[in-house]
Amino acid sequence: MTTKKLRIVLISGCIRSGTTLLDNLLGQTPGFFSGGELVDFWQVAQLPERLCACGTLLRECRVWKGVLQALHREPRFSRWQGDGHQYQYLRLRHLWRLITPTGRERFLQLAAPYARATIDLYEAIAQENNVHTIVDSSKSVERTYLLSHTQDLDAYVIHLVRDARAVAFSCRRKKSDPSAPNSYMQTYSPAGSALRWMLSQQVSRLCNISDRYLLLRYEDFITAPDQELRRIFAMIGEPTERRPKVSDNTIRLERVHSINGNANRFKQGPVRLRLDDEWQSQMSARDRALVTTLTWPLLKHYGYDLSRKTSLNTAEMVH
Repeated sequence: MTTKKLRIVLISGCIRSGTTLLDNLLGQTPGFFSGGELVDFWQVAQLPERLCACGTLLRECRVWKGVLQALHREPRFSRWQGDGHQYQYLRLRHLWRLITPTGRERFLQLAAPYARATIDLYEAIAQENNVHTIVDSSKSVERTYLLSHTQDLDAYVIHLVRDARAVAFSCRRKKSDPSAPNSYMQTYSPAGSALRWMLSQQVSRLCNISDRYLLLRYEDFITAPDQELRRIFAMIGEPTERRPKVSDNTIRLERVHSINGNANRFKQGPVRLRLDDEWQSQMSARDRALVTTLTWPLLKHYGYDLSRKTSLNTAEMVH
């Protein structure tokens, strides 16, 4: 394994917030690898019908075949296959462990084996693909905390925030998942979405490490992608001229090899970035009121307008 610290860009936030799109876009940079939601690697690598974002069966994809072969040479690999142990401390229901300093210290001790296994995965990806930066959009607050506090990684956190009402509206949509036959993305009720959204914002409290944490709003990213990419590249120490090129709010996506995430990871070719604000006209008044009531303190903190007229309060943008 390599001795130099790998640079890892951890994209954290709530589901349906644009994390997969940002992951895919950053992966267009030479030397960067778009991994998608790598937290699920141990599970999806065992599914025979699972597709890589390149369109090939995951087990037949040249990238992941090489990674799996490299991992099988690691004695630690077998314990992470199929027993669910890797998820023990990485779910939102375990977020309570991180409330106190003592709890956080204990969490880092308990989850240390998972951190080591993840580093093995990262290093296998880097070696097989000759890359120096891996983008991981797993979103788990606990996992982001763990990996951002791991001394063996050069880790950076992008905290991607989207209006909670837009997230809740999106979470009610039934969207197909091309990763597997007859598969659909998970849906949530408005109250369930609001709860997940609030808990996912704890990343700002737990992972706000000086010069290694960046708050980014989905709406700002979609409307001014080049400006936000400059901010990201400045934070991670990459020359800004190497950022993916954006022309007339259009990006060109080449094939990536992400393993899990939103269905848009399969997109290739020119993609025009458009703000998905259908919720403003189509979301029911009841659902809007419920989500706003549950999340309004953080909505206001992030600069979102609480009225029905618009999602953004541009006078109070938070970066």
